[in-house]
Amino acid sequence: MRIPKASDLWACVFAIGLAIGSAALGETDAVRIGRHFPHTSETPYSELGQVSAVLKQIGTDMQTFVTGFRGCPDIVTRDLNEGAPRDNFSDTWTIIQSYRVECWALLNFDPDMAVVKTGPEDRITPEMIHKIMAKARQLSQADPEWAKSLVTFSGGTITCKDNERCRLQSSDGGEWKDYFLYFDLLAVHSDDWFIEVTNAYWSQEGLVYGVWWRESPSGGRVMAVYPVMYWVTKDRRNATSWQREWR
Repeated sequence: MRIPKASDLWACVFAIGLAIGSAALGETDAVRIGRHFPHTSETPYSELGQVSAVLKQIGTDMQTFVTGFRGCPDIVTRDLNEGAPRDNFSDTWTIIQSYRVECWALLNFDPDMAVVKTGPEDRITPEMIHKIMAKARQLSQADPEWAKSLVTFSGGTITCKDNERCRLQSSDGGEWKDYFLYFDLLAVHSDDWFIEVTNAYWSQEGLVYGVWWRESPSGGRVMAVYPVMYWVTKDRRNATSWQREWR
């Protein structure tokens, strides 16, 4: 499976970082790290003290699966095919994509912010899942390349292992039969939530992407998707302008 290009993304990451980072500076609470945030070190990322320490540890951990990237800022702005994976198994590609999404999520926060575990109030809701799917359908309709990669069925059955890990399965027998989507809560701060979404066909996992969700009194909404936003921009270049205008 070839991973979609992710070049020219630094402007996007920087713009999103400014949007969230400026708000985060005024907050005194910590970034809450999800219980299913994957890690290969012995210590959970939520116990590492600061965002900067988590980013550093992720940069170290990813070397087990892919070399050629100098930590989180590097992997989110470059084509994943420029790295050297440890093997050609599809599971390895899924893990590499997951590391990239996790890096993107945490790069949106001030590196000096504290990190802690999530609490009972942190959960993935059906509203989040349905609105994420609606945004995926919008992206798929806007770009034929992503229509080939995104799972975009409507409705479906939601089952959750706990508050922070859910699965959506198509409930009809159409073209999306036997397709699933997995939703994992990565990080929460104030009204901003970061969720990792994994497409799967039976046990075969495919595209992994990140979602920035923002809660509001009138109902939450998807603020951004990574790395999908790069591909649906005009001429596939002007990601920053498209990101500002996407509402």
